[in-house]
Amino acid sequence: MAAPGAYPSPHPPEPARHRIAAAAVRLFCEKGYEATSVREIVAAAGVTKPVLYYYFQSKEELFHRVLRDATDHLTAELTAACAASRPTFTEQLGGIARVYFDAARAYPDAVRFVHVVAFSGVYQHVLDFAAYWEGNMRLLFGVFARAQQAGWLRQDLSPRTAAFHFLSLVLGTMRAIVYFPRLAATEPLEASLVPLFLDAVDGLTPSCAAAEPPPDSARVRHLPSAPQAPEPPP
Repeated sequence: MAAPGAYPSPHPPEPARHRIAAAAVRLFCEKGYEATSVREIVAAAGVTKPVLYYYFQSKEELFHRVLRDATDHLTAELTAACAASRPTFTEQLGGIARVYFDAARAYPDAVRFVHVVAFSGVYQHVLDFAAYWEGNMRLLFGVFARAQQAGWLRQDLSPRTAAFHFLSLVLGTMRAIVYFPRLAATEPLEASLVPLFLDAVDGLTPSCAAAEPPPDSARVRHLPSAPQAPEPPP
């Protein structure tokens, strides 16, 4: 299991590597990449410099790797949630939201780290965040487009606009879990998000919250499975 604060790595489980990654993520958040020294990282991880350099060629390579592990992990989880077949659109959205909420609870330091890097605008040479967010949004566009085709989403709504607003609410709740845990613990933020969103946009036809569509409906029960989201129109 990954050390607290670090996303799971695709590499074989190695406790020292995970401790180094977790320590680096925490220190990069607290002090910034430039102000964090290798000496501080190894001291926080309880290892020596040779051990760090066994896994990572440099502090820069460590920075790149923990950032890539974090973004790759979230995208993989989101891809699975978007491709999963659910009985209702409500459950589909709930599964997608849980990807972000589970990440916030399990890896709060890593979430902070990604935010610090992404919103600083300084590290675009490390990871193209515009392309990263766009790729994740395309997954959601596909979910909402398929829901509309299946009759779960009103035809006069833009699937892209609805997906964008839904993700905005999810990301806001994710940040509340990370930065305001006391609020998240006392308010039903997670359980209420999907119902509030669907009520606010009036995006569901009256029967689609039920597991089975009405007998005289032409709607299908399951969202069509499509791992590749359609390209947004130019």
